[in-house]
Amino acid sequence: MKPDEKMIQESRTLMLKRDHAILSTMSVEYPGFPFGSVAPYAMNKEGHPIVLISSIAQHTKNVLADSKMSLTITAADGGDVQAAARLCLLGHLKPMEADEQAENRYFSYFEQSKLYFDVHDFSFYEFHPEAVRYIGGFGKIFWVDVKDFFLANPFFGSVEEGMLTHMNDHHSNSIRAYAMHFGKMTIEDRQIVRLVGMDAEGMDLKVDQERLRIPFEKNIQTAGEARETLTALSHEAMAALN
Repeated sequence: MKPDEKMIQESRTLMLKRDHAILSTMSVEYPGFPFGSVAPYAMNKEGHPIVLISSIAQHTKNVLADSKMSLTITAADGGDVQAAARLCLLGHLKPMEADEQAENRYFSYFEQSKLYFDVHDFSFYEFHPEAVRYIGGFGKIFWVDVKDFFLANPFFGSVEEGMLTHMNDHHSNSIRAYAMHFGKMTIEDRQIVRLVGMDAEGMDLKVDQERLRIPFEKNIQTAGEARETLTALSHEAMAALN
């Protein structure tokens, strides 16, 4: 079936909501066999996943010999995993050219990974898409054209970094309210809650190390729209909690 925009957005939301995938590469040790591993990911400017992997890891050796790979992302957190939505991204994984802003964005999501980057022989690799397959349940099984699936982040770089710094430094109460109201989470005083990412379709929070995706009702493209949206969401959350 040919997906409509609502279905495409649903499939994209799964990728944006999760932060890790099964990375399948073509085995060097056992030619012809796929090799599976787990890889945390974040998005670059084009909305493509990037990963931080070690030179000694088997999957790194695999992609350096053959860049073909896939990322499998599932919504399952237990229960009937076959009933949960899942997404498979097929493409090539290649060394990422120096991109400090993309690296900083990854570290915003995975702050602890700075230690790996500084101490061990880790490097960034980026996903180059070829095809996207989504299974969202009965009547929701389709291939998505990559040009329709991936969306560039209008805030990528200094604009996003400025938003995060401003919100985390001056509006921590609003961020905690977002998590409690929209995320239905119980937040204790000792817990660290921070805004780690913004894009056209939503924002990402970390409650300690737990990821929380909060989608926007409509896509935003400018810093002004971002301010209006965050302010409105704060008012809604604060009013609901008081």
